[in-house]
Parts: sequence; structure tokens; C-alpha cells
Amino acid sequence: SVSLSRLRTFEVLVMGAVKEPGVYQGTSVSRVSELLDQAGGVRPDGSQRHIRVGLSDDKQKRVIDLMAFKRKGQIDQNPVIKDGEMIFVPTMGSMIVTVKWTKIKVLDKGAITEEPTQAAVELEEGERMLDLLTSIGGIDLAWDLERVQIVRREGPDRFVTIPINMQKLF
Repeated sequence: SVSLSRLRTFEVLVMGAVKEPGVYQGTSVSRVSELLDQAGGVRPDGSQRHIRVGLSDDKQKRVIDLMAFKRKGQIDQNPVIKDGEMIFVPTMGSMIVTVKWTKIKVLDKGAITEEPTQAAVELEEGERMLDLLTSIGGIDLAWDLERVQIVRREGPDRFVTIPINMQKLF
């Protein structure tokens, strides 16, 4: 009889827009998301839509969309890493919008505070408002739904702010 005492480990280079780039230990069952977590996660300016995975000398690295795995459970977009492969997280591309909202908090003694919050999201062609909201984790009941803003880049130094009254949308 044969028994497996532990899985063989190998080194995986994780580079680019991650919080702690470096070499991490992977196994034959380690997925890209697990190694990115070991590297501290993707930085706020990092693309989760165009992560490149492959051998260092491979010119045609696989491009994965980790958001498709997180949003829709597409397991092929969070592949198992193979011995000798590396992971590269580029910075976000050109289709970036920033969502700004205000969280309303009620403190212990009834005082109300407002906490401005924002998140940058990289969109793909054809995505809609629902995709955008899913990317930031959905709507929280503490949001001021009448004062949500989308900030979109229109040129190198030009930004357009689009106010959205989510209360009317829903």
C-alpha cells in the first residue's frame, strides 16, 4: 500500500500589482487566487481582469479574469497553478471608473456621521451598472442611495462625474 504524507511544493513567482511581490510556495492543487492571497492580495490599482499565468519563457501566457470567478463562479478563471509557472498582475487598463458613495453611521448616543467611501473598478466592454455594483460587493443598507457618483476618465486629464440616485433606480 502507498500513502501520501504531504503534497510536493514548488516555488511560484508572483509579480506586478500585488501588495507583496515575491516567491511563494504552491502545490499541485494551489489556485491562482490562493497564491495572490499569499502575496497580500491585488493592490487597489491592480487588474483582476487581465492576470497573466504561464511559464516564464512562454510567450502566450494564459490571461485570466479573476472577477469572472468571483462574480460568476467560473472555475476556469481561477486555474490550478503548475510547477514552473508564474503569475503577473498588471495595473488596471483604460476602462476604469471610480464609484463614490457615503455611508451613514448612527453612533451609540444617536449621533449620525457620514463616511465618504470610494472604489476603483475596471470594466469590460458591455458591462452594466449591475456588474459595477457586484464588483464593489453590492449595495449596503448604510449607503446614502441618493448621492452615489460614478467618476469616469474621458481623457488624459479629464474626468466626468455622473451623479446617480440609486433610490430612484431601485
